[in-house]
Amino acid sequence: ESPAIQLRGHFVGHYLSACASMSLATGDEELRERGTWMVQELEKCQNKIGTGFLAAYDEDMIDNVEKRIPVWAPYYTIHKILAGLVDQYLLQGNYKALSIAC
Repeated sequence: ESPAIQLRGHFVGHYLSACASMSLATGDEELRERGTWMVQELEKCQNKIGTGFLAAYDEDMIDNVEKRIPVWAPYYTIHKILAGLVDQYLLQGNYKALSIAC
């Protein structure tokens, strides 16, 4: 996803949810491992940012929404990532995913 595209990062949440759901439904270990790996990578991103914020764009996008400057759905993309992390926790017992989301 290009940095110029404002609707970026949401697919990660969909992917996390899909890995958690399909692994639970089918017992597919590879999907469980992929979800776990993605959670670990998101933790690295969150740690690098250093504020607890986690998104595929800068916090400035949220500031722009609050200032009524047009931005394409930053809260939606955060929601998708958080929903995927919560699914990893609820469906796979991944406590690190819950820690990142909170």
